[in-house]
Amino acid sequence: MRKVLVFVVFVFFVGCVDKHRVGYFGENKIQQQGLKYTKKQEVFLDDKRYLAVLTYLNPIQEKYNSSQKETFLLNMLKTPYEIKILEKNSNIQRLDYKASESKLSPTYSRWSNYYLITKPAKSEDEAMVSIAINGKHVFKFSFKK
Repeated sequence: MRKVLVFVVFVFFVGCVDKHRVGYFGENKIQQQGLKYTKKQEVFLDDKRYLAVLTYLNPIQEKYNSSQKETFLLNMLKTPYEIKILEKNSNIQRLDYKASESKLSPTYSRWSNYYLITKPAKSEDEAMVSIAINGKHVFKFSFKK
């Protein structure tokens, strides 16, 4: 009797699942691809832990696919500190969390700050970027192309 009841409950719950909600990412293929080109690092500033998540956009978004320029998306929980890119001729632009570029991050949330980083490409094999927070803590990220 117990086995039959467990089977009926199992069939009921499985049969009622929305097929589009089964996977965590659903139909968003760009976020799925973004996981491959995403790295994270953490730092402690003033006894608080901050996590920097960087996604390399060139291979996952046709709009940014360029051999002369590398494009990254930086995702950090709201931090009061200044963020700088250490490479010359680099550009950092703060994005609103509602911007379409912000939603490319596999770790997208409305509680994060998003920055679009562009810099000249230097290597054929590897994409690299160095980010300084508060002028002293440096994150170094590298991605295979």
